[in-house]
Amino acid sequence: MAAILAPVINAVLARGHEPAASIGGYAVAFGIIGLIALPQMRIQQLTLVFLDDRISLARLRRFVATFAVIVGAVALLVTLTPLADLLLEHVFALSGSLRDQARLALLGLAPFAPLAVVRTHLYGAALRFGRVRLVCVGTTIGVGGVLLLSLVFLSTGALTGALVTAVAVSVAAALETGVLVVATGRALRSDIRAVRDPAQIASYAHLTRFFGPLLFAAFLPTVTPPIISAALARAPDPELSIAAVSLALSVNQFLIIGLWGVQSTMLALLAQGDDPRRITRLAHAVGALTLVPTMRVAFAPPLSDVVLQGIMGATGRLAADALLGIRILGPLPLLLVQEAIYASALMRARRTRPILNVKLRDELLDREIFYTL
Repeated sequence: MAAILAPVINAVLARGHEPAASIGGYAVAFGIIGLIALPQMRIQQLTLVFLDDRISLARLRRFVATFAVIVGAVALLVTLTPLADLLLEHVFALSGSLRDQARLALLGLAPFAPLAVVRTHLYGAALRFGRVRLVCVGTTIGVGGVLLLSLVFLSTGALTGALVTAVAVSVAAALETGVLVVATGRALRSDIRAVRDPAQIASYAHLTRFFGPLLFAAFLPTVTPPIISAALARAPDPELSIAAVSLALSVNQFLIIGLWGVQSTMLALLAQGDDPRRITRLAHAVGALTLVPTMRVAFAPPLSDVVLQGIMGATGRLAADALLGIRILGPLPLLLVQEAIYASALMRARRTRPILNVKLRDELLDREIFYTL
């Protein structure tokens, strides 16, 4: 459900006011907000590994709350001060409609940053004790809220451009988080143990040592989209270039939707004592099945036209450039599933430093390939 958001948002923006500028501006703004909300990328894994009893839950909640406050403060600083103009005009080299749309999207997305941090912790708590239905309910509310609110704003003209989906994302995240707070609170009171062996409870220092390398490893891929947007903003046709890359990535994210839950599922099953070999076979099966739609959309022209033109609303050169991106990303599932398997094993063993070393090498290679292209 979460993977549906990106193509839904781009499909809505493609049918609104100044589609290329709206898609590109939203992509830049969401990249900045995603970088600010960086802890959300690893909070769920932290929760799955360390949540065992009421004491560990209390420590995790304080740990997560601290990061949520920091993230919220940085989001307000970036969106409500001249720092926003400095970032958009000098770092990303945006101007005209593209800059205006990115500025509006930043304002609308500011509340999303701290909500995203809290939300991923709540999902981790639900998964840790097998409350999968809460995950389904929460994500349905989140995605359904974005779609419904976007259509309402677009059809009524209450909001225009990138602000349509930016506000919808923040409001839907608030609704989703509120539901999860109530639902997981009830579930944890019935499922969680009072106290396990006090000697085994992780201290704040231990949580920080585990989380630090994960957070830095998450920073590397998270900072890549803003860097790409900044580079594309200096291209001959920046609006078209950023919009095409955003469309390609959003379609690919939807097509690899099966991979999004692999790492969290593996961590939850390992925590429950399931057979690692069975878990690995499941992950490989998901990767193979996910490869089918990515390659069909990339290299079957009738299906490509249906997705890009019929569903996403892209036409002309925007559709052609987006298709090229989809073809480049087509083989990714086989690689991503291997990363998920080994990262899950290292996290379960509470060894996160090797993940950081691998991510550093991967990101250096990614940058070299991108700038060469």
